[in-house]
Amino acid sequence: MTLESPGQPTESLAWTSLVPVVEQGGREQRTSFQCSFVALTRSNDSRVLVAALIGFHHMVPIAWLRWMAGEDGEILDVYVAAEYRRRGLATVLLEVATGLAEEQGWSKPEHSGQRTSSGEAWALAHGAGPATQLISDEEWESDPARGVGP
Repeated sequence: MTLESPGQPTESLAWTSLVPVVEQGGREQRTSFQCSFVALTRSNDSRVLVAALIGFHHMVPIAWLRWMAGEDGEILDVYVAAEYRRRGLATVLLEVATGLAEEQGWSKPEHSGQRTSSGEAWALAHGAGPATQLISDEEWESDPARGVGP
């Protein structure tokens, strides 16, 4: 499956379905709803470059976390649909992505130095140092290089 983001050049890299990530029990207690996950990777011929963990509720994608799984682990973006925010889902995504990275031998997700103000609060709460660059949520959402979705 190839997913191209607006404003990004078409490359020979493709998003490939990797594996359903089975997470049963425990997580619902923290998020107050059941969520399932699937991981996609973007690879060249020899290695995984980027991974995306997508969270689903009732078969509808509601959140994702993308990171540089084949390099330094830098988190590229985290998104949670508005109606699911402030319920621990971003933290669950980070935990599941970290476990998946360990299982697959990829770089674990690490907080980027460039963050939104809400991303800054979340990163600091999870042990990251201060951001090197803060951008507004509006600027992040309107950045065509970021694309839409994983």
